[in-house]
Amino acid sequence: MFGESAAKITARVRLSNDTVARRAIDLACDMEEQLIEQIKSAKWYSLQLDESTDEANLAILLLYFSNFDGLNNYIIDQSGLDWQFCVGVCTDGAAAMTGRHFGVVAKIKEVAPDCESTHCFIHRENLATKKMPKELNDVLCQVVKVVNHVKSERSEFSLIRFLV
Repeated sequence: MFGESAAKITARVRLSNDTVARRAIDLACDMEEQLIEQIKSAKWYSLQLDESTDEANLAILLLYFSNFDGLNNYIIDQSGLDWQFCVGVCTDGAAAMTGRHFGVVAKIKEVAPDCESTHCFIHRENLATKKMPKELNDVLCQVVKVVNHVKSERSEFSLIRFLV
């Protein structure tokens, strides 16, 4: 971001794993605080809830909460947000999210009745690819594999994994 000369200078600074981990946690906490303050100043907010699979094809909830109680605790107690200002929730359409009685969206609508729910457009596009001609789908799958390979070389997380 600052150029090659700045990169060379910072590369000479030696940091322990603990120092790097502590600074990463500090940055994450600061970003979270800033985000919550921006949400509070905007008043209205929406949520994006997702589930995906890892490389072993095991489902992973990309939410840091295993149930609505955990999410509710975070929204009310930790963030100080109010459910009445939640105007939207977008999910991947998984049963755990959209179940009529016990899904996370149903629980959110109990505490935020005016909240609208939508199906994530990326997941809709993913579903649409299942109906595209095999030749086009094969090309898309190859592109996604290449992108994921490149990303895995740079990071342990791959954001496009669910498309494969």
